[in-house]
Amino acid sequence: MLKNYVTSNPPVMRHGGQTHQLSNEILKGCGLTTVDNM
Repeated sequence: MLKNYVTSNPPVMRHGGQTHQLSNEILKGCGLTTVDNM
């Protein structure tokens, strides 16, 4: 579910500071690269 949410809402991670950090933690937990690289 977290993976789907992250993939479905990339703008949310880019715009929010805290949300962005939290999403990066989720991505790291899933073993994916951080959105910072995009």
